[in-house]
Amino acid sequence: MGVPETGGLVALGVEPTRPATGYGYVEPGADRGGYREVVRFHEKPDAETAAVYVDRGWYWNAGIFAWTPAALLREARASPLEPLVAALEAGDPAAGFAAVDPVSVDEAVLERTDEAFVVPAAFEWDDLGTWDALERIRDGGANVTVGDVLALDAADNVLAAGPDARISAVAVDDLVVAAYDGDVLVVPKDRSQRVREVVDELDEPR
Repeated sequence: MGVPETGGLVALGVEPTRPATGYGYVEPGADRGGYREVVRFHEKPDAETAAVYVDRGWYWNAGIFAWTPAALLREARASPLEPLVAALEAGDPAAGFAAVDPVSVDEAVLERTDEAFVVPAAFEWDDLGTWDALERIRDGGANVTVGDVLALDAADNVLAAGPDARISAVAVDDLVVAAYDGDVLVVPKDRSQRVREVVDELDEPR
């Protein structure tokens, strides 16, 4: 089976297995035979909105893209990355990177172009960026544990202790408890995406 030619910018879309709040979503449009137009990219939703997206048959944005260099440069010219494109064409890429603010290619280019398309991914995919992902890739029995962990009358937890830490969990369920380098995180599994808020808070000057 040949790969369809779009001439545009392609995002791989993953069929959701749950209404995840930690992923962006791709709203598909017209079917072009093997791929679909992108109506819009949607940022990480709350739980209620994520359930709506899943019911509508939208895809997870896996952050995996495909395009030719010419297609990307063409679409990036009318985007915040235009100074970088100009610098690349002038043979001075270092100046180009210095001239643009840090931004994802999704936000800078794909969300602005009319030449974005989505192809359904033909493989299993998961984002391993959160602690609850360990439960989906490891068969840990009553709990998924890493390191020195004691669990008594506890179930469906993800318990991860660093080299110099110990975790004891008693009569608790559905938690993520992670202890590393003197820091301890305790969060319900279904809210584990909020760890990003913790990182942002800890990065703020005190």
